[in-house]
Order: sequence, then C-alpha cells, then structure tokens
Amino acid sequence: MSTTAIFGSYVLSRKDGAQDVLRDHWVLVEGRKIAAITRSKPSADQTYDRPGRFVLPGLLNLHNHCFSEAVARSHTEDGNGRKNNQSIVYTVLLPLTKRGADILSAEERL
Repeated sequence: MSTTAIFGSYVLSRKDGAQDVLRDHWVLVEGRKIAAITRSKPSADQTYDRPGRFVLPGLLNLHNHCFSEAVARSHTEDGNGRKNNQSIVYTVLLPLTKRGADILSAEERL
C-alpha cells in the first residue's frame, strides 16, 4: 500500500466534536485513507513538504469549474444565461455535483 505525507502550516482537524486548526502538522495517507495527523514527519513513499499551505484532510469538494469564471458569471441568475426560465447553475452545475455524489461509494465519501 502506498503512503503519502503532506505537510500543512495549517491543518483542519476536529477536537471534542468541533473544528480545530492545527499549526505545522503532517497528514499521513495510507492508500486512500487518512491514517494519522501528527506533528512529527512520518515515513512515507511520497512527501509533499510545502510550508504555507492549508491542508483540509478528507474534504470532498464537489463543486466544479466546467466553465471559466467570466462565462459562468454571465450565465447565472442575471438572466443572460436563462433558457426556458432556467439558469445554467440549476440545469448543469448542480446536477453535475449530484452525479458526483451518486457515483462515489460511501467509502470514497468518508
């Protein structure tokens, strides 16, 4: 199983059921699972040591950028992108996000 160590100047974690931001920690990933968050550098097959980064372990980011910002902004609720009174946000972007959630297994969403 491959292992990856990722250094974060800031690492989002949980403490006593609440969000907590840890300073200068490593995130160890074994295969596809987060194995540990530790202050000391773990042994790993791959290492990403780039200070200044904010690491968000386990974040499932389902938003998408299928259009450039300028195009997307012109096709939102301002009316320019409406077709049959529906915007591209509701006819394309949100369905793509739902599809991503549908095709990922429960294990992949953990």
